[in-house]
Amino acid sequence: MAANVQRGSRADAVFVQGLDDFRKELARLDKQLNNGGRKALKEVNFDVANFVVNKSRSAATSFGSMDVKAMKSLTASKTQAEAKIMGGGTKYPMFGGSEFGAYQNRKRLIKNTKGRATIVRNNENIDKVIRRVESQTVIYDRRGAPTTVRKKARDSWGGTAVKVEGIMLGWNQFRPWRGNKATAGYIIYPTLRSSTPDIIGLYADGFTKLLSKVFPD
Repeated sequence: MAANVQRGSRADAVFVQGLDDFRKELARLDKQLNNGGRKALKEVNFDVANFVVNKSRSAATSFGSMDVKAMKSLTASKTQAEAKIMGGGTKYPMFGGSEFGAYQNRKRLIKNTKGRATIVRNNENIDKVIRRVESQTVIYDRRGAPTTVRKKARDSWGGTAVKVEGIMLGWNQFRPWRGNKATAGYIIYPTLRSSTPDIIGLYADGFTKLLSKVFPD
């Protein structure tokens, strides 16, 4: 099978034509022959994902220490269906802003519930936004996850009345927002776009080795 890579409508994806059919056929043969085809396909996808992780970490060094730290969170995952990478998490809250940028010079309302700050858009009246926010109540489930409900539910469900405790201007620590389409991203997605020929080569080599291993004769 030749590696024929296409760019899809998503900015974060490179699609390999025929991979799904190839994976299903390997699964069918594995049941008959127990020849390790599915495990070998995971290794091919893992190698591609690991390549993107390493290239992205290298690319981050041309930006700044925050970006280098954010890209340290990247990990490659072993799956049959795709070459998958993951990043971010509670230890790396800067990850999204580092990769995508952010809307700058936007007022944000800091709340007593310590949840995500509310953005005040450029065309909004800040007093009206504050009144809307403070009409809400936050309740917490058994795991401590917050849910926002209307003020009238406060008496029956309990919870915490939301209060605005401050206003901040941000997120100027990040680069400008680049959207989520073809030109998205500063580090990972440009790496995907520029590395498409290398990804094609990795899949071609990986499939060749996979087939020779699964069908040695």
